[in-house]
Amino acid sequence: MKGMTGHCQCIPMVLKYTVLSGFIVIFCAVTGIPALNNGVARTPPMGWSTFNQFGGGWTASTLKTAADSLIATGLRDCGYEYVNCDGSDGTNDMRYDDFWPGVSTKFVPWAQPIADYLHGKGMKFGVYMTTVKDPAATVRDINTVGIDYLKHDNWGATNCAQDYMNASAAILASKRPVVYSTNSCSDTTISNMWRTGPDIGPKWEWWIQNFDPNYLHLSKAGPGHWPDPDMLEVGCRYVGQKFLSYDESRAHFSMWCMMSAPLIIGFDVTRTHVFNAAPTIEEYARYIGILSNTELISLNQDTIGLAGRRIKGQGALEVWVKNCADGSKSVALFNRTASAADMSINQSELGWGQASSIYVRDLWLHEDLPPFTGTFTKRVATHAAEVYRMSPQPIQTPTEVLRKMDRSTAWL
Repeated sequence: MKGMTGHCQCIPMVLKYTVLSGFIVIFCAVTGIPALNNGVARTPPMGWSTFNQFGGGWTASTLKTAADSLIATGLRDCGYEYVNCDGSDGTNDMRYDDFWPGVSTKFVPWAQPIADYLHGKGMKFGVYMTTVKDPAATVRDINTVGIDYLKHDNWGATNCAQDYMNASAAILASKRPVVYSTNSCSDTTISNMWRTGPDIGPKWEWWIQNFDPNYLHLSKAGPGHWPDPDMLEVGCRYVGQKFLSYDESRAHFSMWCMMSAPLIIGFDVTRTHVFNAAPTIEEYARYIGILSNTELISLNQDTIGLAGRRIKGQGALEVWVKNCADGSKSVALFNRTASAADMSINQSELGWGQASSIYVRDLWLHEDLPPFTGTFTKRVATHAAEVYRMSPQPIQTPTEVLRKMDRSTAWL
């Protein structure tokens, strides 16, 4: 999974739909951004991938065990529905490209039992390939097996933009609802999500190098098209390597939610891989607790599809605001500095300068805080983020959100 930054620009249009290179493009009513109209990824995709902690050391059994783990922990019920394999199964005689749809006759016999197992569990199956040499053959295998998500890397290609357009048109013509994920040379009219930076890693500075470039793409975020800063490193631990602290992990998840980024879990939910520094059950529970914060997930999955924006403090004490469909706003106080600091936002910065008071819900504590007038201030630890939902009206947390949160901790 090699990542490269895409720099394609969208041309402003006034039409609500048009035809581009043989496939339909719609224009998001909220953002005005042209989008691929394949009926999927209306909110940022959520799932799990082998790549971060298994590399090429996974098997069909790994995928099934991961699905079972997502179900047992309640993560599937929180929205993590895709189980994606990235790379190759390291235990049989299949070549690397035998795992790509449309390349080898070995793909369907290998993939079909996995797809059947996942679909039987109420989950979806994603696969990876570097190049799509024959889009028709790729789509044939996707339809035969029932693939739901295609990660098209195209690493090192000389004409990746055309390759992506060809594959996108073929997938759209097939009528199968497939999330189409790409790397560089893509834009909102070609894929549902596209990488905006390098491969991520389990250190503070590594995920920050993905976070900052993604900001440049947030104006293009919306239903059906999501800038992808790469997978989540929450819980990822490797033997002999430093990993994210608890506060850094919470900040990482918080800001992916604020950016409306795809939420693809990267850590070993199975706790089985020998090359990973397996967490204790207490640590594992804390990681699951971060990933199953359904109040933050509901923020990420908000149907209006707008990404949050930084309003002040670039690179240091950053304050972010994200508009939500119910009229409330989510606020993140993100401390990137080496020391704890008081951080604040005032009513005028929220656009509610005339309101008599502002109601506040803490999305990490899952508590309603006292309403404020004027300025809201909180102490934020180093390398940490605190997230709140604010509104001039009393905030109602949907019962379904709270139910999912209760379910996600029932396995402990």
